[in-house]
Amino acid sequence: MLSCDVIRNPSLEQDVQEVLAARREFYLVNDLQEDARRQSYEPAVARLNFERRVLRLSPEEQDIAKDAFLREERRNLRTTLGERYHTSKSVTSYKTLNGQLYSPDFPDEPFTDVMERGREFCLKMHSTETKREQLEVEGFKKLQDIITNLNNPVGTKIVVFSPPGIVEGTMYPKRFIDIWEIQEDAQGKRFGQVTRFTTNFDYDKYTKGAKNIQSDYFTKWEEQNKKASVEDQIPIDAWFVGNPIQLKTAYNTIGVEALFDTFFEEDYASMQEQMFAEVMMVCWPLAEYFLEELCKGERDFRSIAESFTAILARADKFIEEREKYGESRNAHTVMREEQHAGQDMKQLVAYWSQQEVTTRVSNCGESKGFRRNKYGQIMLSYGFENPQQAMLNSVGGQSLETDEEESELITWTSGVCRLCESEDGDSSTKEVGDCNICRKHQDEFDSGKRK
Repeated sequence: MLSCDVIRNPSLEQDVQEVLAARREFYLVNDLQEDARRQSYEPAVARLNFERRVLRLSPEEQDIAKDAFLREERRNLRTTLGERYHTSKSVTSYKTLNGQLYSPDFPDEPFTDVMERGREFCLKMHSTETKREQLEVEGFKKLQDIITNLNNPVGTKIVVFSPPGIVEGTMYPKRFIDIWEIQEDAQGKRFGQVTRFTTNFDYDKYTKGAKNIQSDYFTKWEEQNKKASVEDQIPIDAWFVGNPIQLKTAYNTIGVEALFDTFFEEDYASMQEQMFAEVMMVCWPLAEYFLEELCKGERDFRSIAESFTAILARADKFIEEREKYGESRNAHTVMREEQHAGQDMKQLVAYWSQQEVTTRVSNCGESKGFRRNKYGQIMLSYGFENPQQAMLNSVGGQSLETDEEESELITWTSGVCRLCESEDGDSSTKEVGDCNICRKHQDEFDSGKRK
């Protein structure tokens, strides 16, 4: 029998209550009726995490903790924008410690603890997909056991299915295929690397892919459901997320992209990666401003809501214009125009926080903004989505125009280069331009070496 009861943990219960309280305060301060639906990125929870991980420490510990928090939160924002705009492929590494996996976004606790807390939160929010949420935790534990088992050689791969939910109004509308691989660093320490493919697969394609990998994948599911009462039957989506497949050793030397091609069709229905890189260039200065507001000494949920909305509104508008006008509205052109307009960051945030934000959905919930009405009240921003804005595949082959004199028009300040940080793990302070990239990488763009 499948039970969705959660073993009560006092510490976990306290964490969840603290999250709910921060969320309620966020909505109250911004004159909003609390929205019970989960968001793909919760500004209130991000602020609470900053208080927990930084402000509650001794003054001597806070600088190092704040730097670590900012690195994590930059990754979280990038992930949020990537899922919002349906980037086709992303890669993340999870370290292993004492038989458990640790996400780079939550480096101080096993990821199973994060998932358990999320499941508890879903129960508090009266989720209608508790079986899926329970089996997703169980499926991750199976995956974790495979990756941390030293009898499994480096190169071992595991396929995890994440199809859309099947209940009406599902909180899991997206369609992912994750391929995990056991890898080893230069010191011989193991870690798990996951490549996530965004697809537009229907259930027939998920089913066909699963059977291509393991012909009897659904046999146990069918047998269990035949014996179970209606309320105890396992939904097909819950079975998928709860049952990853470990591939045979013959696949250990084959790359994940080739494996995806072997078992599935390349049918991404996603935004091209080059386009997403441009989106990041345009909206990242606003993202850094948001992080500054997030990390103030005192909570300021109004400013946090406004600056977060500005990020999404700016990205939405850039995509709309890029699609309409093509290369003439590329990221460098748009950012030079904003620079020459002479507006400071507060003015930009004030403007973009007033603009409409399209509500989109990801597998972690809805992605939307908060903006003020003419009376100065923050409103949930529910725009009408243009499907073309989410699937800009036609511009993927176009590259950014370059100009040998572009770097002379850029204002250089001290900061962290987002490309050094994401590609080399270098978060040291150096001169960065308007796109939050250092002179070395700017020269690569200007010379055409980097597109």
